[in-house]
Order: sequence, then C-alpha cells, then structure tokens
Amino acid sequence: MKFFKFFAIVFSSFVFMNMSAQTQLDGTWVNQVDGMKMIFRTGELESTYKFEFADGGTHTGSYWTMGTTINFNGYYDGGLNESFDILRLDENYLVLKQQFNADGQPITFTRDGSVAETILDTRPEVSPYDLDDNQILFSHNGIPYTQGHFNQGRWFGEFLLGRKLSPTELAKAKQEASASFKAAPQATLNGLAQVRNLMQQIFNSNDILQIGIARNMILAEALVVSKKENSLLNRLLESEIGVLDYDQENKMVLTEQDIQTIIDFGIFTSKLQGADSPTPDRPSVIKETRSEFRKASADERKSICLIATYAKMIMVNYESMDTEQKQSFTKLLSAKTAESTPNNTGNQISPDTYTLMNNISLSNHAMMMNSIEAMGGGNTYWYVK
Repeated sequence: MKFFKFFAIVFSSFVFMNMSAQTQLDGTWVNQVDGMKMIFRTGELESTYKFEFADGGTHTGSYWTMGTTINFNGYYDGGLNESFDILRLDENYLVLKQQFNADGQPITFTRDGSVAETILDTRPEVSPYDLDDNQILFSHNGIPYTQGHFNQGRWFGEFLLGRKLSPTELAKAKQEASASFKAAPQATLNGLAQVRNLMQQIFNSNDILQIGIARNMILAEALVVSKKENSLLNRLLESEIGVLDYDQENKMVLTEQDIQTIIDFGIFTSKLQGADSPTPDRPSVIKETRSEFRKASADERKSICLIATYAKMIMVNYESMDTEQKQSFTKLLSAKTAESTPNNTGNQISPDTYTLMNNISLSNHAMMMNSIEAMGGGNTYWYVK
C-alpha cells in the first residue's frame, strides 16, 4: 500500500470521533442566515431527517453516517441521494459541506434553543499548507491530482511523525502518490477528503491533550493494530516512533519517541531550576517507564502516553517567550516541582518525576494552559517544527 492509501486504514481508527454522531445530531438545527431548519430523529431501526427551507419546501427521508460523512437518502426529487462532509459537530454547532461540489460553501447550523451565536462559516483550517492549491501535479483519465491534494496527505503524515518531511522524502511521497492515484484516482481523492475532514475535526478541539489522544490512537492503529505495509510513511513511523508497549483498552501506544521527549523534559526542568542536568541513561528510563506503564491502571496508562505530548508543548512555547514571561513560567513550574519533590538520581528519571509530569500534564492542565496563553503561547507544538 502506498503513502497516501495508508490513510484509509488510519481513518478507521477514528471511528471513536463519530461513534455518537447520530446521537449528537438528534434534535433541531437552525441556519438563521438562509432560514433553513434541519430536524434529525434517531430510531432503533432507522434514523430520519427533515429539511425545512425558507420558501416552505421540505426534504424528508432516512440518513446514516460513516466517519465524517452524512448520507441523506431521497434528498432530491426522484429519490436521488446526497452526501455531505461533517466539518464540525459539537453541542452547539453543525457545519456541513456538500461532498462532491468543489464550489460549495460550508453551511453552519446552531442547535435550536442553544445560546450559541450563529457564525457564518466553520473554524479556519490550521494546516501550515494550502490545501486548495490547484496546481496540477499529474492526472489520470481526465481527473487531476493537485498540490492541494498532496498537501492534505503531507499535513497528516507530518502530524504523525512530529516533524517536516525532507525534500528527498517529499519526492518519494509524490512518487508513491502518483502510483496510488493512477491505480484508483477517485478512491484516492475520496480518501484524502476524509483525511482533511479528520484533521479539521482533530484540531477543532483546540485542546493539546485531545489532539495528543487523537495522534496516539492513529499511531496505535498504524503501528500495532493494522497490518504493516511497505510504504514510506510506515517505514518512517516504524524507524522513528518505535512502539515500546500497547494499551489495548485505551488503544494507545507508549513509544520510544515519547521516552526521548520525557528525557528532554527532565533535563529542561532541571535547567530551569538551576540544577545539574546529566543526561539520563536511556535504557534505564525505558525499562522503568515500561514497568510503570504495565502495572498502571487504564487511566494512568493513558496519562503516561500523553506526558510527552504536553511536555513537548511546554518546551516549544517556552522558547517563544520573552525574558519576563520565561521568569514567570519558571516560577509556576518550580512551584509544581516543589509540591512533588522528585528524587532524581541523575542516572534515571524516577517514578516521582513521572508523577510530577503526570500532574503537570493532566490534573493541572487548565491552569498551565491558561498561564501559557496569558503569556502569548498556545498549542503551538503542532505547528512549529
């Protein structure tokens, strides 16, 4: 399986984001701009919808969801169906875009009776690349594959790797993309559209821990659950991420990349507090972390998997702060360190240090994020490479 066809496998790991889509849709949604109303009803055997338009016209029928797509049966006169991409779905907002209409604009609905204000479009995409770049890279049977299509896959691949692809890797990725596209043009484009919607949903959470959970679950699917394929992305993930252990209940992985970030974070916090920071012994840290991971509860294992995500975000934001902001943040971090009083031998990171990082990562997440954002930072780990 080639580079971008890999996304079809990975996408299946994210059913959790849409398992309750039909339940979330249940109720009445209003678009005040165009005077439209949508009514969804979830039934045991069939879920139904009703569109009410400003001119008094209506559409009714059954619907079903798959991933980030909602399919309306009998949407058009004559019984023809229609599919929409779900760009956003939460307690207050539903944003849809006609799937096979390149010129179609997102349609935003608010839940009837909610206090949410009507917005004119969905949240902007946060991709560092232009996902709508129309430069044609190659075509097959009259169907073009554009730079924007390639950028959609690139954004996803670099999100998993945690770094940018090199020029050589990008060239190889384009070769694989060309081969996959020529083998199945429309299927490839459909898969990339799903990837784009998936990434939009992930980043719409605007929460570093939720983004970290999403990434980790995809990695678990790619490196543990699914059959490994000889594709560029798989080879890079296997060589750079490295699975150390797998939490089957949470469908999350502990990786060698996590360990290195934990080591880097231990050194980082020691330097901030003016302490000696000898490089920990990597094999000892791996052994200790795996031991802690295996005897931990399900929730604790999930926390351990997310420590590295949050630690990286802290380090990246710190580098962008000015001197005064760094001093304020160091005081905050030192206060949390004093509460846990870890016993770091210098040769390995102790369980107390893991407890400290766990406290920073999860129970004090809101406090730490508020402090970072007040100093001008944010969830920049995913954008600064």
